[in-house]
Amino acid sequence: THIVSKSKKLEGKKNYTMAILNMVAVLVGALVMFLQPVHDMWYYAAAIGTLVMVAYNFIVIIQYYNQLAMRKLPQFNKRGGDDFA
Repeated sequence: THIVSKSKKLEGKKNYTMAILNMVAVLVGALVMFLQPVHDMWYYAAAIGTLVMVAYNFIVIIQYYNQLAMRKLPQFNKRGGDDFA
């Protein structure tokens, strides 16, 4: 139930900027591939841009996973009682 409540919080979050930037990186890479420019600089720029977006995606996915996987430690749920038990 704890994971369900956290997933409901993430459900409302929409990261449209990430999706748009990913699509732009893929489209730029495809455009460079189809245009086949003479200079290698365009290929390197498209590859680096796509690589940066992939790395950013990994970071965001790991952050979302961490938000879902983290839970409070059970020993902190206790109230009162014997502290030395």
